[in-house]
Amino acid sequence: MLFHTCRVRPGEGQERRRGRELPVVVLLGPRGSGKTAMLGHLGFIASRRPHALYDFGSDAAVPRSPYEVAARCALGLSHGFPRQPRVRFPSLALGLLVVRTGISLDEAEPRRARAELRAALRQARESGADDGAQQAGAALTLLQDLNLLQLPGMSLLTSLVQRGLPRLPVEVMWHTGLSWYRDQSAYRRIDALLALKERGESQDAGDRRAVDRMLCAAFIEDLRAHYARHPGDRASVLLLDNIDRGEGRAFLDLLVEIREENASESATRWRTCASAAPTSSSSRAAGRGRDLPDLLAPLKGRPCDGEVTVLSGDDLSQATQQEGFDEVVAALRDGDIDLVYTGLAHSGAWEAAEEYFDPDATAVFRDGGTYVTTFSDQGLGDGQAIMGYDVVRTAVKAIRATGNARDVVASDVFQQLTSRNDRNAIPGASGYIFLRNDGSPDRKAIPVIRVDESGQLTTEAVLAAEGEPFVTGHEAAGG
Repeated sequence: MLFHTCRVRPGEGQERRRGRELPVVVLLGPRGSGKTAMLGHLGFIASRRPHALYDFGSDAAVPRSPYEVAARCALGLSHGFPRQPRVRFPSLALGLLVVRTGISLDEAEPRRARAELRAALRQARESGADDGAQQAGAALTLLQDLNLLQLPGMSLLTSLVQRGLPRLPVEVMWHTGLSWYRDQSAYRRIDALLALKERGESQDAGDRRAVDRMLCAAFIEDLRAHYARHPGDRASVLLLDNIDRGEGRAFLDLLVEIREENASESATRWRTCASAAPTSSSSRAAGRGRDLPDLLAPLKGRPCDGEVTVLSGDDLSQATQQEGFDEVVAALRDGDIDLVYTGLAHSGAWEAAEEYFDPDATAVFRDGGTYVTTFSDQGLGDGQAIMGYDVVRTAVKAIRATGNARDVVASDVFQQLTSRNDRNAIPGASGYIFLRNDGSPDRKAIPVIRVDESGQLTTEAVLAAEGEPFVTGHEAAGG
């Protein structure tokens, strides 16, 4: 009954409140009354769902700040379970990278900052991953006190990255985390992380409390985001033992305080933006790229205080070349609107995530390449030239693979394209091309492109429909 109370939201009717959080249940009693035994039993019941136990009274425990406790709890909650997506903590991990590493952040050079972040995450993934560490991570269960768990050669950050974000692309963590930190402060873009880094290096008690609050809020937000994407998942359970010792009370009080504040803020923002989205926190609009000025015009003069993000598909790439794009730029400049779209191809992706592209395939479009020297007055912003090149390149390779014994027909080419295994994927300038049996692309690289207030296009991330973009030699999806 107690476990049911811990994991079930209030029922229908008057007991259910909009946005009601899962309850916080506190066991009170003198020493030796069985509180720890009860937590152990609850842990046993919760053994097949995301869970974590932190004991503030462990002999091995040392005084830790609330955000360090949150990171260790995230490590436990990120353990994978069958038939349930792993809980990810991209915002928390990004904050830890900023606070606990020497990564430099420069507003004047955002690409360099992203490159350093990518390198730091890659190093965290690869360092200390010996057999003992991997076995310890795989064997993690609720009843193991995270204060006592030893992962040889692995720091807190490395542990969280290796176990909690094993397949999350760096650019996803960058974009998700950066957007969240920006929304929590008065700063824009990378300045929010720079302010967090400065506070993390400060010895001032107020700055330290601010870092604890920000990273604990990131911990809660990542959990919320996971269950918003996967509402059918089993609820996670976090058990805290001996909270009356060390920093236990401070950690629990901070979590509850943040949770209550965020709940009220969300309701306030929903009401403030009601005129922009009366029934939900997001709106959908049907139209083509040429209709974009008409969509942005009312958003530019909206009463909503927060920034509005407009997400579109590749059709938007054509709008950048059409009449009326100056109206789009004006709306972005004056209306606090963030315009992002998923493209078929973009040359900026080669620098934003070079690991997903074959340099030989992109050479034709780089300085000194055939395209640049032949069509020096043509740009690559809309991705059409890149995709056209890949279409021809793919067709030629498939036709040649059929052999010259007889005339080649369409079915022969299709068979060649769909029968190629992952190591025979075709390296295209838009990413590796590897087709499933039904002819659909498998983990094709998809650039996420931002249009800034001056009309310039920047690749913010390179994603795939499932997992990370395909790279030859990696396992195919589901393989």
